[in-house]
Amino acid sequence: MALVIQDSVSIAANTAVEVLAAFRNAVVDPAARGAVIRLSYTGSAIGLEASAFVGQRSVIENGIVSIQNRVPLIPDDVVASNIPGRPNERVTLTASNTTGGALVFFFRLEVEEV
Repeated sequence: MALVIQDSVSIAANTAVEVLAAFRNAVVDPAARGAVIRLSYTGSAIGLEASAFVGQRSVIENGIVSIQNRVPLIPDDVVASNIPGRPNERVTLTASNTTGGALVFFFRLEVEEV
C-alpha cells in the first residue's frame, strides 16, 4: 500500500522548517518489512534549499529547489526515488529559505510498503 503526503508551506525569510514533522505517515509502518520512498518538491521562487533524511541516513543535502511554483508533478519533479526505508524510520524533509522574503515550498512524499 502506498502512503502519500502532499502539501505546501510558507517558509519565512531566513528560516528552516521541517515540513513533515506533523505528519504521522512520514514514519515507515513498524509492521512493514520495509518501504520504498520517493520525494518530490518545488518552490515558488529562487532561494529555497532542501535536505532530507530517512532515519539517520542523509538522502538529500542542501539541494537547490526547482522554481516551478506549483505542486510537484510526477515524474518531472521527483528529486529522489527508490530510497529504502526500514520499519519505524522517520522521513524528515527540511526546507530552508535563504532570502529576505517568505517563499512557498510544495512537497510530496510517497512511501510504498514492501
